[in-house]
Parts: sequence; structure tokens; C-alpha cells
Amino acid sequence: MPPKFSLQALLDYRANIVEALEVMLGRLLQEEHQTKELMNALELRRDALMVELSEKMVGELELVTLNQIRTEITMTTKRMATLNEKLEELAGKIAEKRQQITAAKQDEEVLNTLKDKMLEEFQLEVDRQENLMMEDINIARAYQQSKSANQVLGL
Repeated sequence: MPPKFSLQALLDYRANIVEALEVMLGRLLQEEHQTKELMNALELRRDALMVELSEKMVGELELVTLNQIRTEITMTTKRMATLNEKLEELAGKIAEKRQQITAAKQDEEVLNTLKDKMLEEFQLEVDRQENLMMEDINIARAYQQSKSANQVLGL
């Protein structure tokens, strides 16, 4: 049975860090997706308001209605600008989180490499000891065979 990896606790900790960072990245990506969906809905609403405004400007003008539509277009445009800022901020956070994940995975991989090397060295030592035992067994057999042969020959 191979020995316990002395840095296993640290390796587990690193794996937990990677997992936590991936969960955080998932949340950021979900927030980005929801923000993009809201942005698309606002764009559709603004386009619909623009069409409605152009339709209301034909014929008899209702200034109160036109003013309400323009106000809603302005509010929608401001909300879209705010969402664009949020999307840019999220893009930065997502890029940063991906870099953190990459660094954490590299740290984890270093420890995994050390663990693999330790196991490989352990296996090489086990193989070396098995070879020594087989040599001892073969030497003992050869000795027994030569002793038996000598007894048969009367030496």
C-alpha cells in the first residue's frame, strides 16, 4: 500500500479553492447572461417605443402622449447605458475570475505532479525490493540444487 501523500491536505485545499472559484465564475456568467437578456428586452422595448412615437407624430399630435413616449424612451436608454456599464464590469470580473482559476489549477497541478512522482518513486522502490527478493530466492534455489547434486554425486 502506498504511503499517504504528506501534502494531501494542501492538495485537497487547492482543489476546494478551484471548485469555489468555478462556482463564483458560474454565478458571474449567469448574472452576465441575465443582464444580456434584460438588455435585449430593453432594446426591443425602445424600438417599439420609437415605432409608436413615429406613428403618433402622424396626423393630430397629442403632445402629452408624445411627451410620455419620449420620456419612456429616455428612461429606457439610460437603463440600457447602466446595463452596458454593468456588462463591462462583469466582463472584467469574469476575466479576473478565469485568471484566478487558471492560477489555482496550476497550483493544484504542481501538487498533483509531486504526488504522482512520489507514487512513482514508491512503486520503483517496491519493484526494486521485489527484484532483490527474487534474486535471493533464485540464489537459495541454486544453492539447494547444487547441494542436492553434490549429495547425489557423493561429494
